Amino acid sequence: TGAFFALFTALWALVSEERSVFAAASGVILSWIGSRMLWSVPWCPLYASQASYPAMLQICSIAGPYFLTFLIIYANLSFYRALSVRKVRPLIPAVSLMALTLFFGIYKTGLPLSGKEYDVCAVQPNVSQDIKWDSGHVEAVKDKIRLFTAASIGADLSVFPEAVLPGVINHDADMRVFISELERMKKKPSVLGAAFYDLEEDKKGGYRRVLKNSALLLNPSQAAGKLDGARQFYFKRKLVPFGEFVPFGEFLGRFIKVINTLGGFEAGKDAVILKAGDFRIVPLICSESVYPGLWRGDGNIALNITNDAWFGKTAAAEQHLAHVIAGAASFGLPAVFANNTGPSALIDSRGRLIRVSRSFEECSFTDKILLPGRGSFYGRNFDITLTASFALSAYALLMILRRRFKWIKICSPR
Repeated sequence: TGAFFALFTALWALVSEERSVFAAASGVILSWIGSRMLWSVPWCPLYASQASYPAMLQICSIAGPYFLTFLIIYANLSFYRALSVRKVRPLIPAVSLMALTLFFGIYKTGLPLSGKEYDVCAVQPNVSQDIKWDSGHVEAVKDKIRLFTAASIGADLSVFPEAVLPGVINHDADMRVFISELERMKKKPSVLGAAFYDLEEDKKGGYRRVLKNSALLLNPSQAAGKLDGARQFYFKRKLVPFGEFVPFGEFLGRFIKVINTLGGFEAGKDAVILKAGDFRIVPLICSESVYPGLWRGDGNIALNITNDAWFGKTAAAEQHLAHVIAGAASFGLPAVFANNTGPSALIDSRGRLIRVSRSFEECSFTDKILLPGRGSFYGRNFDITLTASFALSAYALLMILRRRFKWIKICSPR
């Protein structure tokens, strides 16, 4: 964190007196660096502030979400410079760029969506964080899952929240029986969050058991009587420090524990597309939706399963949803946000809310979602804004160094 803020102040000191476009480009780079730092959780970047304005989000399908970060910084800095010099001229490029962005967004949101239509269900069981892992409430949690499974039998895809299954599914014998029961109840695909023990090779050439935070796809209709063959897993790759694991656990773990009852998770390594019929699912668990890079892949729908119960009655869950809305618009994918305590939502591929629930209510809802033939230009290609920002920042830095080098040459003793 200290290194990030040092870099922020250094870059800002270098380019803040240059043109606004260079400062905006450096802001994009700093935002990107913040998302790539070890154990970072890049919560609420500037582009997420536009989640309530679908017209502003549409440009992200071409230029990526960082374009809005660039535009916000550029517009605000241009406004500041216009006030400083008491002239309108510094505002003209920024206002023009904002107008073009808005006009493009209005045009695109007016176009009809295309694709095959499916009924998708989001489940919000609203299980209190206090009882989620209490052995005395396991059967009550199972009953809730049974109830919502029965209610969503007609849905083409049902999505339950992160770690909704009350146990380690390949360790607790009763959990294996329970999963088979769910597969018999519903013959169409379901995705459920679950804790899972995986085996990984250790440094000595043996194997060790590691706990993974997983998304489990059940698709019994494809199993032809072999239920295990229809199960697919995704293991969460970006873990939350002190929420799911303790950094430098061998040392700090003796003094600090994770804030959740179940902890000690290890990260998954591979990007996975979960496949069920026409569904090619990009799975995202908890805060993974805030990392644009994790949305990439050959998917046609994104699922973000999460348990934001530990945020309590704060704005954090709504902020989390804003990241998912921005991601859906950027990658041109419909998205399902299944949150244990809400809000939960169905989102179309333009980043518009189809259905959304209130927080802290027990509910499920089903609506129609169109699966696109392919994702957005940004999702299929490179990040234009990030590439341009690096180029602009490099150019600005070269100009600064050149000017300072000339000053040193003139003033140095002969």
